[in-house]
Amino acid sequence: MKEFVGKAHSAGLKVYLDVVPNHTGDLISYKEGESYVSLDQYPYRTKEGKKFNSVKIANSKLFPTLDQLSITNSFPKQVVVNQKIMKSPDWLNDPRNYHNRGNSGGSGESSIYGDFYGLDDLFTESPAVLDGWVEVFGKWISDIGVDGFRVDTFRHVNHEFWLQFLPKMREIARNSGKTYFPMWAEIYDSDPGRISDWIKRSDLQEVLDFPIQNSITGFILDEEAKQRQHTLIITMQAIIDHQKNFFITGDETALRPMILRDIAEKTDLDISTISRVANSKFVQTEFGSFRLKHFFSESLSTDSGEEVSTREVKTILQEFIDAEDKHNPLSDDVLTEMLQAKGYNIARRTVAKYREMLNIPVARLRKEL
Repeated sequence: MKEFVGKAHSAGLKVYLDVVPNHTGDLISYKEGESYVSLDQYPYRTKEGKKFNSVKIANSKLFPTLDQLSITNSFPKQVVVNQKIMKSPDWLNDPRNYHNRGNSGGSGESSIYGDFYGLDDLFTESPAVLDGWVEVFGKWISDIGVDGFRVDTFRHVNHEFWLQFLPKMREIARNSGKTYFPMWAEIYDSDPGRISDWIKRSDLQEVLDFPIQNSITGFILDEEAKQRQHTLIITMQAIIDHQKNFFITGDETALRPMILRDIAEKTDLDISTISRVANSKFVQTEFGSFRLKHFFSESLSTDSGEEVSTREVKTILQEFIDAEDKHNPLSDDVLTEMLQAKGYNIARRTVAKYREMLNIPVARLRKEL
């Protein structure tokens, strides 16, 4: 493994390994069967028979040592261990390092203390288990050189474990020259509130985003979303077909007159649908990003009878005003004559309207002294 990590680093790659402090392989079975026994039904006991609350003293100095626990009367289940296969390191072979309460129901108390899909669930409230995992995974950092962890079944381990384990991993990483050592927690829950609670209570800095995964999956599988996507695609294609010259050149004056009805007829969609899409969606082009309604405009006729976009007229009007003598700005009457000279059939009141739409003041207010 160390050689693998070294070669990955030489190639400019980082190595993140999956860590599973919650459980090991299924080598422990129970004489009484696999059904879960709650803490209220059978609290943990020392070998002398003294009950203790594993929740209140979790990962503290008050927690009984292995010598104070008995495999025969400290746990609610009588264990049967498969001796044909041995786990490594050796402390994983001691049944006293496991909860031994039966299978997890997936929620509530059993999600922390029960066997996850029958897999042997470690007694993570015990300092012995915490110390064991710190040594194992700490060596993955200091000796092997891994760059981060994906932490499996995070929400099936008690908070107190993480409040000690995570800082110790970060400390080992810093001592090994790693200024940033990510540990992405797999909190398999689509509820942001519940995930937030785990983040705050367990000193988490990274987490796998299952809520957004759930939203993306829902969007992909949502028939309504597919229909909305189809509507957007055919609307955009119709706009591109109508304004082809603009999308090729980026020239605003190349925009043709286009109203909602034009696109509605091409797509066989309702005008209100086209209006909703045009007002809420944007398109990114090589000439910039535009709201779809940018491409819609009324028409104006020329002397030759050609229909042109009012946007073209506004663009030329803007150019006239930008180039004017600021000491003697162009009046609306003069601007009207200039546009008419270019062949546009336009009235003075329309010029004034377009000027106001461009947020350009009247000539006397544009005059510079």
